[in-house]
Amino acid sequence: MTSSLLLFCLFGLLCAAAAWPFPRHNGYPGRNPFFNRGSQGSFRFPWHNQRRPWGSPNKDCDCEKQIISLDEKLRRIGRDNDHNNDSLVTTSDVVYDVTNNYDTNGDGIWTESECVKRMMCRTGDTTLQAAFNCALVLQGQPNISISVFNYVPALVTGIPLDAFVQANRERYELFNNSQCVSTCLTVEEKLALNAVYNDFNKDGVVTTQDISHDMATRYDADNDGQVTQAEWVAAWMCNYGDSGDYARFVWNQLTQGAPSVDVNNLPLGAPFDTTGVPLSDFVANNRNNYNTYAQNNGQRECKDLTTHQRHRFTWG
Repeated sequence: MTSSLLLFCLFGLLCAAAAWPFPRHNGYPGRNPFFNRGSQGSFRFPWHNQRRPWGSPNKDCDCEKQIISLDEKLRRIGRDNDHNNDSLVTTSDVVYDVTNNYDTNGDGIWTESECVKRMMCRTGDTTLQAAFNCALVLQGQPNISISVFNYVPALVTGIPLDAFVQANRERYELFNNSQCVSTCLTVEEKLALNAVYNDFNKDGVVTTQDISHDMATRYDADNDGQVTQAEWVAAWMCNYGDSGDYARFVWNQLTQGAPSVDVNNLPLGAPFDTTGVPLSDFVANNRNNYNTYAQNNGQRECKDLTTHQRHRFTWG
């Protein structure tokens, strides 16, 4: 992703058309989801056949407590990103908004937590929608420096406000129509999904081949045979509705913190490479990962639109 596209993604919590290719799935090629339209012309990821799921106010935000329309969300996003009302989204607009409305502790660092809380507060987004968008914005990292906005050519010249708002509209359509997780799942529901994805031949044994298939199908966004941390974090959050922090925790468990892995040469070793792991043991190990993370990090608050209330589930 180029710096201009990155920041076009960064500030409005959106990704421009060329910025984020997503993986092939069920026969679909690994093409950009903005150009993968359904029969009604709507945007969706080329993966997932079933719908599934995904806190607290920030700074002086008068938090939205009701479900509001997409048009109203876009109106607010547009207003927040055009501080001087000149119909252009520029560096000064971005820095003003992020500094005053997102950077809660004033340290010049924009964190994933600050991003999620602000979006939930300002637009009434669910935890799932806000967290996924922030994962794209931060490219799978837990934070970025606000100073990065000073070096984006597109913001120096200015992005037309109507184009900025339209791209945000497409971002909402992308999340909704690609069937990312839309309700807060329990850990057992997440484990059941993960078991299906990692036993491709349905023989009750998880092998390196099974996991490689899952990685290539659901995580290799640009279809280059490599899965990066950024690709992993966004896809994991879409699949299971977990936090970016938990997605990074699983990534480190799988790759020992590598920046990327070759889907055809995963560093798993025995018994995955030999006899395979019984599916029940694989599920138990993943359950232990959730429990270990919960012991160290507590529980996460998750709000969805099923009840429009907040629930507490074990992390992630």
